[in-house]
Amino acid sequence: MDERYKEPGPNYRFFLTWRHAVFAANLVVLYGIGSLCISAYKDAKPMMWLIPLFGSPIGAFLWMIDYRTRDIYRSLVKEGKRLEVPGGGPYTALEDILINDETAKIKKIFSQSIALNFFLIGSSVFLFALGWFFFITIK
Repeated sequence: MDERYKEPGPNYRFFLTWRHAVFAANLVVLYGIGSLCISAYKDAKPMMWLIPLFGSPIGAFLWMIDYRTRDIYRSLVKEGKRLEVPGGGPYTALEDILINDETAKIKKIFSQSIALNFFLIGSSVFLFALGWFFFITIK
C-alpha cells in the first residue's frame, strides 16, 4: 500500500472528531447559559437579559468552525478515493454517499451537516431572541 494512503484516514477521523467537539461545546454553552440565567433570576434579575444575549454568537462561531471542517474532511475523502485501487474501497463509498449520491436526496436533507446547521445557528437565534425577551419582559 502507498504510504500516502495512511495520511487521509487519521486526518479524516481527526476532523470528524471536531464535529463531535463542536456539538458538545454548544451543549455545554447552552447548559452554562441556562444555569447562569437561573442564578441571575434569583440574584440579578434586571441584568439577566445580558447572559443569553452575549452567549448568542457562540453557536454561530462554532458553526463557522464546523463549516470549515466540512471542506477539509471532504477533501480527505477525495484524496483517499484517488489513492485507492481500481474498484474502490471505503473512501470511494464515502465519496459516493457524501458527494456524488444524486439518488439519495432524502439522505442529504437529513444529513449530519444539516442537523448541525439547525442546532448551531438555531441555538444562536434562540439565545438572541431569549435575551431580547428577557429585556422586554423582566424589570
